[in-house]
Amino acid sequence: MLTIVSILVILPSTMSRAAWLASACGCLLALSLYFYKNRKAKKNFEKFVCLIAGKWKYVFVFATVFLILGAYFLKKDSADGRFLIWKISTRALTQHPYGVGLGHFAGSYGDCQAAYFASGAGSKQERYVAGSPDYAFNEFLQIGVESGIHGLLLFTAIICFAFYMGIKSKRYAEIGSLGALLVFSSMSYPFSVLPFVIVFVFLLASFVPENRPAVSEKKKCKHATIVCFFLLSAIAVAGSYSRIPTYHAYKKLNTVFMLKIGGLHNEALSLYAEIYPELKHERHYVFDYATLLNEDGQYDKSNHVLRQGMRISCDPVYYNLSGINYQLMKDYEPAESCFRKAADLVPNRLYPYYLLAKLYLEKELYDQAVEMARIVLTKEPKVHSQAVDDMREEMRKLISDMNEYAF
Repeated sequence: MLTIVSILVILPSTMSRAAWLASACGCLLALSLYFYKNRKAKKNFEKFVCLIAGKWKYVFVFATVFLILGAYFLKKDSADGRFLIWKISTRALTQHPYGVGLGHFAGSYGDCQAAYFASGAGSKQERYVAGSPDYAFNEFLQIGVESGIHGLLLFTAIICFAFYMGIKSKRYAEIGSLGALLVFSSMSYPFSVLPFVIVFVFLLASFVPENRPAVSEKKKCKHATIVCFFLLSAIAVAGSYSRIPTYHAYKKLNTVFMLKIGGLHNEALSLYAEIYPELKHERHYVFDYATLLNEDGQYDKSNHVLRQGMRISCDPVYYNLSGINYQLMKDYEPAESCFRKAADLVPNRLYPYYLLAKLYLEKELYDQAVEMARIVLTKEPKVHSQAVDDMREEMRKLISDMNEYAF
């Protein structure tokens, strides 16, 4: 009862519609299976279904529609953002049916979203809510994009078999729990959080039937258990040993931060280069390393590091910094391409258009510079900040200077 009261108090305050729906679906699934399979309660269950389908069907339909619309309008922009992520993720899945590899979802998603908006597609609302997600907010789509259709089919087969074994062994509570987790995973990213993965594995294991071996077979089972234990222990030790360099790399990363704060950039760069092979899949580290290389004037090497970041993240900051590097090297064509892709990737951000205006001004393409400056002044940003005001003030000055020059 204490657990139930805690859930009823905490769950509404989370404002997580996915959690609400998952809880409701899990409870309904467990109760439905129990009442349907229980002979004594089956008749009452059938009467209840007939009542809902008969006299109360309009009330049931109205209540369902009301709850769905209420959940949608509760956080409309968030819901529209999820729909866009699912649409682009589906496009990525169709373009890469064999998968893009584990950990490369965001890079593939970014390419698809940039191409989607660059083609002129996308409504005004989609352009406004577009972001740079690291997850698909749907584990089925993310597994499909990263592991391919065959990986998605294998995962689905495991789930179906688990439900089959659960129904067969009458584990209705576990089925409800798994159903709740799967509903939640279709609107969020629980399998990227370790506790949820542990729960998922234990739920699958709970469906394994308890076959009690005969006395003559107990010794064989005991020997098999010992062998499996030592085998799994060896695998665990080997896996842990292979992660030791990564552990040391993270410890050195803390040292790098101290060196940067102390102004020892050369020493920080040397340490960044040393730990790059172990941490090149960490997007924040990759961007920090590329930024430090940019500040040191190593623009070509900075772009090389940024290309790795573009494979593991869809944040437009990688394209912005890469374009700045090309511009500092006087290589204007790829610089423009990077700024354009950043603008297409997340259309509600003003910074790429600001960089394009500065680039065109440097190239003495004044008409195009004024056009980009007007976009910065008229486009409504998703998040307003002091940086937006500073950029707009600079663009007003640019347009004013161009008008005086034309006069």
